[in-house]
Amino acid sequence: MPTNINMNEFAIKLGISADKLGRNMAVYEAASELFPKLELAECKVGLFGGTALNKIYFGKRQRLSYDLDLFAYSYKRALKALADIGARIKYTGTFPGKKVVSTRMTYKEVVLDIVDAKAALEEPRKLQLIDLLYYFGQLVPPIVVPSYSIEYLMAEKTMAMSDRNELKDIYDTWAGIKLLKVPDTYLNYLKRIAKDGGVKDVIGHLKHQLANMLANAEYYDKKRVEILDQPNPRIMLREIEAFLDRL
Repeated sequence: MPTNINMNEFAIKLGISADKLGRNMAVYEAASELFPKLELAECKVGLFGGTALNKIYFGKRQRLSYDLDLFAYSYKRALKALADIGARIKYTGTFPGKKVVSTRMTYKEVVLDIVDAKAALEEPRKLQLIDLLYYFGQLVPPIVVPSYSIEYLMAEKTMAMSDRNELKDIYDTWAGIKLLKVPDTYLNYLKRIAKDGGVKDVIGHLKHQLANMLANAEYYDKKRVEILDQPNPRIMLREIEAFLDRL
């Protein structure tokens, strides 16, 4: 991976914090090191979450991301392999109401969230991960990682948006719905994830959450996500709401 990129220069050019640009690159470098080593250790994993969505599917419109979320299909084996590589465990817990185990680790100061793949609804396949700086002529080569369809990643992200109330999740959901190729597949995944969480009417639940977000939209006015041009949060929320109405 390149070490001669002038982060300050690109921070000015892109209007993005140099510190966060560097943290984003650290995540990309960690991914380039970890996935080949996990494959050699015969550990089946899949990258999901915001990093997967942004760096696989969003292209030049990706936001910066600062962690790696992994589904581990042999959970204990993956934790051992990561520890052997140099990752350190921070804590282990379960998702509320789901009995799904997850462990947070760090690798060279990059946060890794490893989730037991009992929660996964798809098999991973090899896809290209591409960093933002690649689109601006920097020699940051794409890497191949195991990950998932945009429909599945988006279903997970949409539910995360409704649970966490974070601007980054709103942005990911708003950007992702414009790229969905098979909305029916996305909806089916939404229903399955919602059912596992005890939600019967997923569209009704999401619209209720969006209405609350819109009613308190001033909360997002001083927030920002690290992207080239940040859309207005109210516009994003209304467009997500309109998309759900069409499903």
